[in-house]
Amino acid sequence: MEEAITIQTGEKKVIKLNFFNSFGIVYCGMPNEKIFSLSYLESAGYQGYGLNLYYPKGMSRIRIKNIEFNVLSITPENIKIQKTESI
Repeated sequence: MEEAITIQTGEKKVIKLNFFNSFGIVYCGMPNEKIFSLSYLESAGYQGYGLNLYYPKGMSRIRIKNIEFNVLSITPENIKIQKTESI
């Protein structure tokens, strides 16, 4: 099993897919007590984009860029996620 990742509000973490590919995740906090938000960032050269993704707080699994993560804990200050094993 992969190591758990803790992301503070406003902090960017880079998720490595393989030697050449990676993407960034920023935890955007909780706009209200029932929803949390992550921003998915991708770039190539001088071009890039970011998507804000919103999830219900009760979600135990989320999917970003076809990668599945277990949500271990959520607070307004941080989120703890763990990448599931690839099959």
